[in-house]
Amino acid sequence: MSDASLYPELLRLTEGSRTEVLRAIPGPVRFRGSLRILADGRTGSAAELLAAALRDLGRAKVYGNRTAGSARSRLSLALPGGVLLHYAGRAEFLRRDGSPVEGIGIAPDVAYEPTRDQLARGVYGDPFLDPLVRLAAE
Repeated sequence: MSDASLYPELLRLTEGSRTEVLRAIPGPVRFRGSLRILADGRTGSAAELLAAALRDLGRAKVYGNRTAGSARSRLSLALPGGVLLHYAGRAEFLRRDGSPVEGIGIAPDVAYEPTRDQLARGVYGDPFLDPLVRLAAE
């Protein structure tokens, strides 16, 4: 296939009046298993966009909590005194249905909130003990 329009749309990048469609280009080997993405309010940027794209394509389910909603382009400016200022750029990523990720995040398919006890015992985020990992593995 040489026509890019034949590939599935993942996201749209908009900047002012310019829109660019980001597409999936399949490789020689396709993973056919089920994908489960663990996410929470600390999931942002490219990880958040990947979760949105895979979920919107029907290729993955998201487990956990709503993501950060922080996927807009960032620009940086060096200020006197060695201070680096980061600010939101004009470019924004939109999902396949046209909805933004910025400021909204991605809602999970399977919601999970760790308990105070789990947080106190330190099991949240542990790949062997976290109940969310076990839930997603079922």
